[in-house]
Amino acid sequence: MVPILATKETNETALESPCNGVCELDSADQYCLGCYRSKAEIGVWAYSNNVEKEAIIAAAKGRKMLVNARAEPRKPFDFSGKY
Repeated sequence: MVPILATKETNETALESPCNGVCELDSADQYCLGCYRSKAEIGVWAYSNNVEKEAIIAAAKGRKMLVNARAEPRKPFDFSGKY
């Protein structure tokens, strides 16, 4: 988990939220199925500076890749020797 500090920088242009309007938590109530941010990451987004937001986005992208890798069906091994 990426440490998140709730701070506010006033002189920088804020990064846009990765929220895409699909606001639904996974079955374990851990992350949003739309943006893949955790509840904690969503909660601190408005108070985070751009460095922290970039860390949140990176964590969400990693979470999405992990979830999608688990969801992809694996091809059965081809024992025929034909590839």
